[in-house]
Amino acid sequence: MSNGSTRQSVGMNIIRKLHIVKPELVEQKAMATILSDMDAEIDALTANLEKARRIKQGMMSELLTGRLRLIKEDTDNGKN
Repeated sequence: MSNGSTRQSVGMNIIRKLHIVKPELVEQKAMATILSDMDAEIDALTANLEKARRIKQGMMSELLTGRLRLIKEDTDNGKN
């Protein structure tokens, strides 16, 4: 449906004949609601991820400066 040898193009006559289907308004609103809910979920997950990253960074800082030490548990209950 396109014409041209070097640069392909679609003429206005062809574009005018195109039949474009769009959903009914009720369906559009339902899709918008779902997308808004998904955006809210993404925002919440992003906030949780950022919080976890800040906690991790703080713990790494505590460990590297020696203010916090990890102690290995005694797994054999003192038998050895």
